[in-house]
Amino acid sequence: MANVTAGLGIQIYDNSYTGGASDKIARIISGKLQVETGVVTTNPSSGSIQLIQGDVTTTPSSGSIQTIQGNVTSIPSSGSIQLIQTVSGFPLAIQGVTSGSPLIIQGLVSGAPVITTESEILTDTISVYGSASNVSSTSSSIVAYYSVSAGKSFLLKEVIASASSGPVKVIIEYAAAATGPSSGTYTVGFFSSANPTLAIPFYQPIVANGATYVRVTMRNDSAFTQDLYATIIGRLV
Repeated sequence: MANVTAGLGIQIYDNSYTGGASDKIARIISGKLQVETGVVTTNPSSGSIQLIQGDVTTTPSSGSIQTIQGNVTSIPSSGSIQLIQTVSGFPLAIQGVTSGSPLIIQGLVSGAPVITTESEILTDTISVYGSASNVSSTSSSIVAYYSVSAGKSFLLKEVIASASSGPVKVIIEYAAAATGPSSGTYTVGFFSSANPTLAIPFYQPIVANGATYVRVTMRNDSAFTQDLYATIIGRLV
């Protein structure tokens, strides 16, 4: 049942309400749904949800969620989630927070773990493989390259280089074209015939701004002809 008083908002009561205001579980005032106990199963189209105790099972399409105690099982499409305090031993689980929606934690009680889950980035990932066959001794070859378009930035995260047998020098460089002279060098590595594979991870990704080419040039330092292979791994932003 609902008790509507002009100018004072809408008061919502549970099914056991028989009169007075002591049994109310929620009220809507000035665009806010304020809950003291219970569960929120519906949500306003705008504004915010503020919980003293209880669970949020749906969220506003905009605005924010502010909780003192309880569980947030879904997130707003925009806005933010603000957690003021969690009870000792009460885990806080955060999954899939919308990009651009900040998470603010204030007054986290000691002993209350914060559990986060990470998801793999599936968009704009780049993995370019190249090879060069029958590269003669002391000769160099551009084995793999990636073209970064103008207005884009490529985050170079790793290069893997290998050969069919002997030692090789690996040069990771940038240039104005897929072939021809390089414009500069990012790093240089070597591997031997004992382990003819080299992986170079960049824990702080190298940023290549377009328009440019990221290339892997390899020099055969073996006394024999061999095949060369390279993979460029990164993300386009």
